[in-house]
Amino acid sequence: MIKLGCYPDVFQKDRFEAMSRAGYDFTEFPLENLLTMSDDEFIAFKRFLSHCRLEVIALPNPYPPAENILSPTFDYKSYQEKIKTEVFRAAELGCQYIIYAQGNVRMMPVFGKGIQEYRAKIMETLSLAALTAAREGLGTLLELTSKNRTNFGNTLAEFVGIRAELGAPAIDTLCDLRHFMSAGEPFANLIVYKDYIKHLHIDYPYDVFPTRRFPTLADDFDYEPFFDTIAKMGYTGGLAVEARSYEDFPRQITEGLSFFQHFGLTPQSSGAA
Repeated sequence: MIKLGCYPDVFQKDRFEAMSRAGYDFTEFPLENLLTMSDDEFIAFKRFLSHCRLEVIALPNPYPPAENILSPTFDYKSYQEKIKTEVFRAAELGCQYIIYAQGNVRMMPVFGKGIQEYRAKIMETLSLAALTAAREGLGTLLELTSKNRTNFGNTLAEFVGIRAELGAPAIDTLCDLRHFMSAGEPFANLIVYKDYIKHLHIDYPYDVFPTRRFPTLADDFDYEPFFDTIAKMGYTGGLAVEARSYEDFPRQITEGLSFFQHFGLTPQSSGAA
């Protein structure tokens, strides 16, 4: 069965409690939130999520999203020690994957000698993160991102090439509906490449980033082909709402479950103990 999750619009206790009351199965948030906690704070957070009965399946951005990790001023090799802490704590939460998104820095020069250098750095940061994750038993997912954010890793076919080039440890990918539609890929590709797709993201795909709203049946987008396709895939992983733009977070995420029910999906969780 598909598990349903969502991102909090802000990393606050009341947001996780709202997800729990609504009955979501899991939550997602940037890995850097784990890095800023003391040991005692992390133990308390782990206990809190357990009380909320919220699983953690995949967490994004092993490198700080506000940093240009390819800049000469950022020592991404030394940052591996911090990634070790992130990954260790993610594993303690039961996390299965880290998500290499980093879409803000995956834009390579379109011409000139710098192209191969940039690409090599992206591959190295991806490889180092994947190796660190593997040591804790976690997999790594390369998030395919729209071309207006990156020209590295846009399509499923391109991902397969990157995966082969990277070698061990083998990485997988996730499908974010917004980026998938932006790339112009047919839904049939989800079936062709289903063995590599371990996680899904959804929001209203026509919003202009950074606006990201919860999908609704009133949207001017037909979600049915997407849900029909993931059913044909036999997909049983996580589906997270990656919305960040809310007027009333508790109300909207609770009412939003009717959207998924329309397509035959309901949370598996029973909420907080």
